[in-house]
Amino acid sequence: MLALGLYAQRITLSIEQRPIRDVLSRIEQISPYHFFYSSSLKGLDQVVSIEVKDATIEETLQKLFKGTDIVFQPTENNVIALTNTIRPKASMVQGVVVDENGIPIIGASIVVKHTGKGTITDLDGAFVLEGVKTGQYLVASYLGYETYEQRVSDQTREYHITLRESTTGLEEVVVVGYGAQKKANLTGAVSVVNAKDVVGRPTSNMVTALQGADPSLNI
Repeated sequence: MLALGLYAQRITLSIEQRPIRDVLSRIEQISPYHFFYSSSLKGLDQVVSIEVKDATIEETLQKLFKGTDIVFQPTENNVIALTNTIRPKASMVQGVVVDENGIPIIGASIVVKHTGKGTITDLDGAFVLEGVKTGQYLVASYLGYETYEQRVSDQTREYHITLRESTTGLEEVVVVGYGAQKKANLTGAVSVVNAKDVVGRPTSNMVTALQGADPSLNI
């Protein structure tokens, strides 16, 4: 059972330019509290100045550990355990991609900018990507919608992305065998095979149905 009066004790302290480990030792000398931590705890040698008057131990430690990765947890008999909070350099990000009406977009592309890492959204418009670093950008795109970029922060790893319809009409976009391009960007000839050209052919295989539909089409 935790000591019920742990935060009822008051601390008055004034220390200038001393390592955190020295401040902890001083707190142990003037109060009933004791600290338990590993010798490899990071941040103990950081030099700080602290001044508190009639403060709780919680207020004192929050001020002492501000700007460090040290966190504290009270245990039994006025013992306070200290550990480090590890901020991973790379971790998972997840989210959902929807249109302006809030409808999930299935098959939207989510790519980490300037890397080969990416995925597509599932039937719920959701996506998950592993090993994404803080500061990198997620690029979300889908045919007929404007591309959206989202910077990954260390504050959140879950994103709700809304794609807006592109002002460039779909009639200006040509779907080719390996993706989609604007007509203005095409450098070669484009052949069009209509549904009427393949309907009625005695095959259930689309590749076979396309054979001979256009003289320039090689399969």
